[in-house]
Amino acid sequence: MAELTHYRFNIAFFVKEAREKQRRTRRSLCGCSKLSPETLKIIGKTVAEVFPTIDSHGLSQENAALLLRRFEEMCRRQKVSVPLVAHAGALRLLISELAINAKALKANPNKLVPVTLYCGAIGPTLIRKFPDLAANTIGTIRHAVDKNPSDPEGFLTRYETTVACLGQLCADPTHPFRRFKDIPWIPRHIAIHNLSDPLKAMFSLIDRIDAYGKKSLDPNDEFHCFVHQPGIFTYAAIHHLKNMTKFLRRVKTNYEMLCSESEFAPLKKGFKMSVAIGYPNKAAEYLRAFLQGKGNDEEPPRPTGHPHTGKPVRKAAAPGLSPLAEEFSKAFGGLCLKKPNSYNL
Repeated sequence: MAELTHYRFNIAFFVKEAREKQRRTRRSLCGCSKLSPETLKIIGKTVAEVFPTIDSHGLSQENAALLLRRFEEMCRRQKVSVPLVAHAGALRLLISELAINAKALKANPNKLVPVTLYCGAIGPTLIRKFPDLAANTIGTIRHAVDKNPSDPEGFLTRYETTVACLGQLCADPTHPFRRFKDIPWIPRHIAIHNLSDPLKAMFSLIDRIDAYGKKSLDPNDEFHCFVHQPGIFTYAAIHHLKNMTKFLRRVKTNYEMLCSESEFAPLKKGFKMSVAIGYPNKAAEYLRAFLQGKGNDEEPPRPTGHPHTGKPVRKAAAPGLSPLAEEFSKAFGGLCLKKPNSYNL
């Protein structure tokens, strides 16, 4: 701690007190900064002098300056004067806290500036208090620190409570949510994106699914081809709520194209549908590669990246399907969980 103390000025204690005052007021740190030109000049000089001399742990110099500027702005809003000798020590402390968060959450440090500013080195605490999330869905914790940097712990506590309550409702054979009993990722998805009113979101999801499902019973409806695969409406409502029609049309076009090609005739329709969903831009290319690998008695070749972004994806649980298609296939049992007339609650 001696490195963070300058002329008997305890930097760690000063930063802690500033955060406590910010937490008590419950004011957001969003909005424009109103720092004086003199203060901005001091911050720029401090970053230029200190940043090259320390281990940045992957943090860019630009975000290091942002971290110090937002800390200064927090102090200004709380009417806390930052002594001139405190800037260098505060920058070192904030970067060390950010490094701890990045290591604990396995995240890019440049994305952890807000949560570090609000809460300090909270990453290990979140990992310890939410071991199940840390072990199975650490992305949920990253989402919490990204979207709720002022109180990620409170967000995760409410999230776990909400998921448990929705799970109980889904397990109730008399409740409308019973249709999601065997699809546990839906309550989790609803909870993390609609924590303020999850029940309303669940009922809206059901209404949306039923609206498309009932329309598909009409032989003249453009999505009548999905009448025996109603699980696709659930998938579309979850992942493409704002543009369900556009997504379904794209899947339909891909699926019809795959079914019309004689070279894909040996493949099951459910598999073609999964590929049409998971590889909307290169479904035919993927199936050709799959057939070539299968003909050589080899495991079907896996894609090197996400079909949309090209970024690396997690290892798939089963060969031959993209992560999206696998999730869909697992959730809806090969795309045929419900009968065409089973849309009523």
